[in-house]
Amino acid sequence: PAGNLLAPSYAGWKRPDGTYDKAYLAGLSVTTIAALDRLILLEKMAGSSEWVAKLTERRDLSKKGLSLLTTEEGYLIKSLDPDGTKHGVFGAGKHGYFESSPNHDAIAFRVVPDNQAEQIYTKIASIPGLRPYRFILPNYPGLDDMYREPDDWLWKFGTWVNGGHWSTCEARMIMAYYRLGKFDDIQESMNQLLTFARDFRMDNPLVEFGSKVYQPKQPINLCYDSLGPPAAMIRGLFEYLYLEDGLKLIPHIPPSVTELDQLFPVRFGKKKVFISTKGVGKIRAVHVNGGEWSNFDRDSVLLPDATTPDEAWVEILFEEDVPESSSPEELQPLFGESIDSSTSDTDVQALEDRLAPIKRFLSVLNELGLGNSYEASHARLAISSQEAHRRRLVLREVGKLRLLPEESQKAAGNSYQESTNRICEGLEKVLASYASSKNIKEKRMHDLWRRASVQQENENE
Repeated sequence: PAGNLLAPSYAGWKRPDGTYDKAYLAGLSVTTIAALDRLILLEKMAGSSEWVAKLTERRDLSKKGLSLLTTEEGYLIKSLDPDGTKHGVFGAGKHGYFESSPNHDAIAFRVVPDNQAEQIYTKIASIPGLRPYRFILPNYPGLDDMYREPDDWLWKFGTWVNGGHWSTCEARMIMAYYRLGKFDDIQESMNQLLTFARDFRMDNPLVEFGSKVYQPKQPINLCYDSLGPPAAMIRGLFEYLYLEDGLKLIPHIPPSVTELDQLFPVRFGKKKVFISTKGVGKIRAVHVNGGEWSNFDRDSVLLPDATTPDEAWVEILFEEDVPESSSPEELQPLFGESIDSSTSDTDVQALEDRLAPIKRFLSVLNELGLGNSYEASHARLAISSQEAHRRRLVLREVGKLRLLPEESQKAAGNSYQESTNRICEGLEKVLASYASSKNIKEKRMHDLWRRASVQQENENE
């Protein structure tokens, strides 16, 4: 009857007669509280005061109940049986493991206050077995309360849901690190992830306590769970609390980073927010599009929806100034010297031919003021995917690319080409479907695409 985010790692309450029933799961309380926090904001945005009151009451009751799942040391247990048995009290003779998910989630989602968040982190840091290879494990030591006994490879401690590693958990752990300013932990986590990324081994779960991939016989691995930690590394820099009336930025910039320019936008509704920082310490001033901005305190910046420009360049200045960094002209290229992005690879040329009408289509959209449309974004994604593919081939040709075993090298290269082709195919199919659409905007997009394609065909003849 039971299940948690790592489904079969939780069995609920095993009654004296050997049957199972429901228990009180801390992880469910944590994620419910986090979900209610966000739903309350949504109802505030919608102006539904009745639902705000109802949901706030439910959220507060859930928070009150969470105290029954909290140890004297401040961390959360895994679950509480109706007969009072606690699972996940570290060091207990029975069920004496530490359960990570409810604890790092409670920090990451701001379900617990700052002092309790620090208590939870202190407990995690005191148990080396939770992070033997820098990645957080779901539990330590092994579970003794699953439906199955840990008596074969999949169920034994360190393989799957019982002590294997999951990147989605690591992503939330990284968000927790950011909240508490544990920058060394973030760096160690990302350095460990890079050992897998460089070999195109972004698999999930990771077995042997997070040290090896689950599918080693594949030439390369890519499970989308593995994209969680790098996404968390970016998101955690400013945390981004989406409120009912605006966006709140809470900078968590490592003191070693004295200047940062985030050149991709963060979106809030139709708004695009570009962020840069200078200095270290607490916030002393904020500029938006060059003008002074008063909606900030020493720890956060508020961007109200009503007054924030649709394209906002936010500059956050911290208290302690630092020497000016090198100018762009003085910075060394990433690979030591400039690399020509052209290549004679026939596969690249075939993709360039396929992309030609897409580039023309994008140019037309930009000229018509439609550069922020979905179709334009999809076109840009196809073009940037091809550019990554082409640069990778150039790096290989000039000996700058780290080589993999032959089968893996071929699969890695093919993945770039396949990705670009699939992105192109997706855009082409969407635009083709607009031919029969009754939506005026979609019909116009189809017409612009058809014209761009015909013009490109005429040029090629």
